[in-house]
Amino acid sequence: MMAAHYPMSEEQLVDMLLDRNGQRTLVTTVNKEPMKVTSLEITDLHSDAEWDHYADIGGIGLMSDGGKYSFYSTEVGTVTDLISGALIYTRKPA
Repeated sequence: MMAAHYPMSEEQLVDMLLDRNGQRTLVTTVNKEPMKVTSLEITDLHSDAEWDHYADIGGIGLMSDGGKYSFYSTEVGTVTDLISGALIYTRKPA
């Protein structure tokens, strides 16, 4: 599978991530923080001055694996399938 690197809306990115529920996925943030996830859900995230700018630029709140990770869609830099190693998504630089 070729990585999607074209402009993708935050809604499309979230839909793609939700479609991967049940599959082992590596989500790496734009700050290079890796998160191994199996399931994601949309959630309201509590305000935190350190991360609010991700919401301010249109991010959708996400929680993985029952609360293991919480992040905004706008933090996602890359998405990789952990089984095959295939790069599925990479955020195009602004």
